[in-house]
Amino acid sequence: MGEKLLKAAANFGYLSGAKQLFIEGAVANVKARGLYERFGFIRNSEYYYYHYPLNQDRVHPAVEENNLFASEAA
Repeated sequence: MGEKLLKAAANFGYLSGAKQLFIEGAVANVKARGLYERFGFIRNSEYYYYHYPLNQDRVHPAVEENNLFASEAA
């Protein structure tokens, strides 16, 4: 199933004019990483990827101060 999804994504990207595809996988998910590399994905050794979880329990002060998405009517 995973290989079919990768082929579909690659086909869609190619037909859409994309220059490349990106995919993320957990370090512990050895099976998925092997699939990506067999498919032809190149493991990135130059960049670290970061994520910032947005949740309702913790709002970054900059978001509270500069809430660009607040309703103007409020």
